[in-house]
Amino acid sequence: MAAPKKLTSAPSDPASASSNPDIPPARFPRKAVAPKPLSVTRRTVLGDTTGAKTSAGVAKRAVQASLDAAQVSQHSAIMDILAHAPDKSDALRTLLAGSSSDDIAAIRQMLLGGQ
Repeated sequence: MAAPKKLTSAPSDPASASSNPDIPPARFPRKAVAPKPLSVTRRTVLGDTTGAKTSAGVAKRAVQASLDAAQVSQHSAIMDILAHAPDKSDALRTLLAGSSSDDIAAIRQMLLGGQ
């Protein structure tokens, strides 16, 4: 009886192809996957509301949120100055020169009140 011939082409069953070291695994094309959207709109019931009932209330809350963000930014800048600036007084003067009177009062309160 003659010895069985060695396969030189890939068999029809991909699982058996991986057991034969002489035959590279079959490549199957992958389905194209649609990219996920970059931003997803959240429903208002999940909390994307201001709680304001009027347009004036929405405007007031937007201004307050903007002020809060600016104060956090200034607080971070001051803490960075106090931690790393070689000439702290000059750096604080520069920061205060570009600040409004309300911002200066908030900075003063933060520095003296230890917020």
